[in-house]
Amino acid sequence: MSDSIAIGADTAARLLVRLRLRRTLNQALGSWQILRRKPVSGEKRAATAGKAKLGWLLAGLVGLSMIFGAFNLSVQALTNMQRTLGTAEVTASVGKSTLRTKLRRALPNAPGSGLPAGVLQAVALTALILLIAVTCFALGAGDLARPDWDLEWLATLPVSLSTLLAVRLIERTFLGGGLAVLWPFLAVAAWYAGHDIAASAGLGLLAAFPLLAIVATARTLIDTGLRLSVGPGRLRNLQSIVGLAAALLLYLALSVGISPSSYILDWAPALPGWAFWLPPGLASRVVAGTEAASTGVAAVLLVMQSAAIAAVGLALLMRQLKNGVVSTGARESGRRPARARTAAEGAAAPERRLLSPIQARELTLLARDRNFLVQTLVLPVIVIGAQLWFNAGSEILSSGWTSASGLAAVAFFISAYALMFSALQTLNNEGNALWILYSVPQPLDTSLWQKALLWGTVCLVYPLAVFAIALSLGRPPLQVLGHAVVVLAGVPIFAVIATALGVFASDPLQQQVQRRLRPSYMYLYMLLAGLYAYTIIASTVWQVVGLMVLTALLGLALWQKARDHLPYLLDPSASPPARVSLSDGLVAAMMFFVVQGL
Repeated sequence: MSDSIAIGADTAARLLVRLRLRRTLNQALGSWQILRRKPVSGEKRAATAGKAKLGWLLAGLVGLSMIFGAFNLSVQALTNMQRTLGTAEVTASVGKSTLRTKLRRALPNAPGSGLPAGVLQAVALTALILLIAVTCFALGAGDLARPDWDLEWLATLPVSLSTLLAVRLIERTFLGGGLAVLWPFLAVAAWYAGHDIAASAGLGLLAAFPLLAIVATARTLIDTGLRLSVGPGRLRNLQSIVGLAAALLLYLALSVGISPSSYILDWAPALPGWAFWLPPGLASRVVAGTEAASTGVAAVLLVMQSAAIAAVGLALLMRQLKNGVVSTGARESGRRPARARTAAEGAAAPERRLLSPIQARELTLLARDRNFLVQTLVLPVIVIGAQLWFNAGSEILSSGWTSASGLAAVAFFISAYALMFSALQTLNNEGNALWILYSVPQPLDTSLWQKALLWGTVCLVYPLAVFAIALSLGRPPLQVLGHAVVVLAGVPIFAVIATALGVFASDPLQQQVQRRLRPSYMYLYMLLAGLYAYTIIASTVWQVVGLMVLTALLGLALWQKARDHLPYLLDPSASPPARVSLSDGLVAAMMFFVVQGL
């Protein structure tokens, strides 16, 4: 037996970082499998090619649109900050006459900064809100109750635990995903402070990465260390609360880029001076600084604070994980077994139930999993309500409370959002037990149809409640009834569409739970929901009827296509024969119909 060679912490860290980067690269290239197919030769055998899908194209377009949207919202946010907090209203005389008019004059910049003091305060407050929102989203994206398999595997390597945790913090800092939120805002703030494009991008990165290190530390402390001392049930409850907080904070931060009457613009002048010595305040000083000395001091202090927080977090993690990285097995403890049935009870005739066993199981899952309950029934109301509340000054959003069509649009989008987290994820919620649905004595499409019927019925509660509120506000009953027909007919149709798209979006063979649902189909679903929302504001009855009929036909076509796809779902390489289906033409017809109407 040959002797093993000991390696140092720096070499181990370098190898682990390379392993993480290689894993990320392989996951990225997996989306381009269709473009990397090569014929199998005798010299070198190629891996089995994945299923041919165009999800990578839609995902790429969506990614580019999200980045463009982030920069556009950041530009609008800084514009609103400059207009509200960077200028003051003055009264000036016009010529030699006594006519006086009110003008807005730009305020002087803060010392050592390219932004006025009020704008700098708003930038620091927004950076603080974005920092907390990114942390909450990082915690809510995964499953806090499920241990990370890679940490368990890496803990068996002959590497110290401190090295493993340090590499984990580095990985989550650079690959955590929060850069797409913080960097655009900080870069645009630097550009408004007078820097050129290259300097703005560099200063934005310099200020964003220390903040992302703080996010990575907080995330690792909670999802790795807290899992050892808190039970899975409480962790799921915590995750549901964190998810709600993330949505509220994100819409609060976005409101400054949508409405000039955002709460951030009202709260920013009251930001105390000591807040600029915190990491978000230091980041705002870095991107807005115009003097090399003061900017350099702020950058050094920002890096030192983030490093100190990471060091303290690493020490706490070492203390939490001193007895191991897991505390429970793969299975949780079950409930108390039910009372055994007697022979007389077993021989009794089965009772007819209102719900099928599949539907009863869905409701049981909804009652037991509070995180699923909050995401499905509470989060849609929070998301739509937050947009209306935080953007109360926006004419488009505030009109929802002054017109029947606006209330109808709110009712439909709440139901559509709820269906995205329920009907669209019917297969994804099965997890590793999806194969059981293939073995029950009924076709899989029948089980999915029952789920679609259940969620379509449950999500009708939202429009019924909104229309009841509309009638109580004194809206004309006939006008409310017309919009109610459109919305109440659209909810069950989109329950079918969401369930069908969930079949195409599901990847049950994916090892990572977060990647089992392709996000491109979620954006496609929301695009279709937006197209259907045009029926609420359509000017003629024929446009309304035409779009409703096209949407119903689209739901039937997608359902037929999903039925053809189900037998191949658990096969890693086989797919139904590729052909142009009726659903493709109906989507194009809907888009043409809406564009023509607009």
